[in-house]
Amino acid sequence: MSISGGNLVLLAEAGGMLGIDFPAYGEETAARLKPLMPGFTGASNPTDLSAGAIGVKDLFGQVARIVLQDPAVDTLIPVVTFGPTADIHSVATMAAESAKPVPILWTGRCLDDDALTPAALVAEGHAVYRDALPCLRAVAASARYAEFLARAALPVPQRPAGIDVERARIILSKGGSLSQPDSMALLACYGLHGPRETLARSAEEAVAAAASIGGAVALKVQSPDIPHKTEAGGVRLGVRGADSVREAHDAILTSAHAYAPQARIEGVLVQEMVTGGQEMLVGTVVDATFGPVLVAGFGGIHVEVLKDVAFLLPPIGTEDALGMLRELRLYPLLEGVRGAPPADIAALADAMVRLSWLAHDHGAARLEIDVNPLVVLPAGQGVRVLDSLVLRS
Repeated sequence: MSISGGNLVLLAEAGGMLGIDFPAYGEETAARLKPLMPGFTGASNPTDLSAGAIGVKDLFGQVARIVLQDPAVDTLIPVVTFGPTADIHSVATMAAESAKPVPILWTGRCLDDDALTPAALVAEGHAVYRDALPCLRAVAASARYAEFLARAALPVPQRPAGIDVERARIILSKGGSLSQPDSMALLACYGLHGPRETLARSAEEAVAAAASIGGAVALKVQSPDIPHKTEAGGVRLGVRGADSVREAHDAILTSAHAYAPQARIEGVLVQEMVTGGQEMLVGTVVDATFGPVLVAGFGGIHVEVLKDVAFLLPPIGTEDALGMLRELRLYPLLEGVRGAPPADIAALADAMVRLSWLAHDHGAARLEIDVNPLVVLPAGQGVRVLDSLVLRS
């Protein structure tokens, strides 16, 4: 609220960009405000008192107290421009008495006392800002922190069914970074599965595996020393037919040896091709302060470019997972755009919950897990783990 319409426009514009809502006042609030407002303005939010507050004793404070009683209002930002000592003290008193946060945006100065400055109010314990953007950023940060505290106070989310913690411990007991098969086996312990696949140790085994799977297949080099297969030329997609499989198998091994001559090559993974769907990244990182942290975002080969990711401390529940997804800039893609079907968001959220429990259950192992891509198929069809990497930090 302010007597300056320009300040309110700035607050509304910048606040919207920071995710701050300006809710409409309830009917009771509007009715109580109407007699106090100038005839040419309405009881809207943001609230423009215009010149109506000039020279009227404590009108600013009266309006502020009514607004603060509205259940839809969590924070009030009074904008002080130029005013006398009494008006400024009135705003400060109102802010101090409020049970809700009242950061003061003071853009001008006191007209009759040069000693009354923003610094003087700060010394009294008030939150005073000189510019709109820092003020709004503080409000947004405060809201996010309040949400964090509310989540932290909730009971631990319910563990999903079908988790084999003991089997996961056995896999992790081998020590060191996990091979691709062990990584997939670890994820399977928590209900995260990939397409059908077979590790081939020769071209003929690759041909037999492809024939068993049927249709087009993907071939990927299998080596604990080559974590990023694409960069090593170790991936071939959409391979069909015995001759093509042999050629792809040999080309992958040639590229892998050229990329990392000392790498231990365990074979070539022959994998069922999964077409369509949205490629996502889910994983965990280990933070020096917080320990295991769940990460989710849009994946594929452009994850480093997009940098569209969200973070949360495990374990999480379904609503937490959905909240993380809604933080992503590209989230509308999951809902379906330009005729594309909506993705199976429920299955994606379930996968995130399960991965968060993996991180929670085995935090002492300090696992860095990179499931990329996790393909999210159309609604009702689930998700598939196409590639995974499990390291120890």
